[in-house]
Formats: sequence, structure tokens, C-alpha cells
Amino acid sequence: MKTLFVLTCVSIALTTGSQTIRAGDYQSKRYVIDAKELHKDMIARLLAKAEKNEAMAQYYTAHPTPDEMKHPMSGRTAGHCRWLAERYRAEAEKVRKEMESRQPGYTALPARP
Repeated sequence: MKTLFVLTCVSIALTTGSQTIRAGDYQSKRYVIDAKELHKDMIARLLAKAEKNEAMAQYYTAHPTPDEMKHPMSGRTAGHCRWLAERYRAEAEKVRKEMESRQPGYTALPARP
């Protein structure tokens, strides 16, 4: 009885979806992802991670843990959080430069006929 209920729920969920993707739909232009939007999203995520790590570094500076002395670059230290923030910012800058070096209108996936 439980199996029938689960299968019914799954089939209802699959048939009532807002958009059904068929095998050939990936070729249409509506599924071609604009690479510039992907890069902007990646930059935003990297900068958000950098800000989060900077905030954690400030916290660990104000409230040092025993790890500061025993394991200076372990995950619960201000130095580690600052290092990660620098890496995330450098990666965001690298992605930004790559995005700017491309021609306008480029896409991540080639449009297919």
C-alpha cells in the first residue's frame, strides 16, 4: 500500500511540473546558459564567502581559541580565515578578468541548431 502511494505521488509530481524538459529541448536557445551570468553568480558567491571568512577572522581575533597557539593555521583561527578570504577574493578577481576578456554575447554552452 505504501509503495502504491509513493509511486502515485511521484507520478503526480512528474506530470504536474511547471515545465517538462524533453530530450531535444536542451538544444533550444532557452536552455543555453549565458556564461556572463554564470560568471557574475560565481563572483558573487566567492565574495560572499570572503566576507563570511573576514567576519569569522574578526570574531577569532576578539575571542582567541587555544588553537591559535597549538595549531596556528587550523580551521578555528583568525589566520586561517584571513587566508581563505584572500584566496576567495583572488579567485573572484580571476573570474572577473576571464569574464572581461571574452567577447560580448558569449555563452557557456554552444547554441545548437
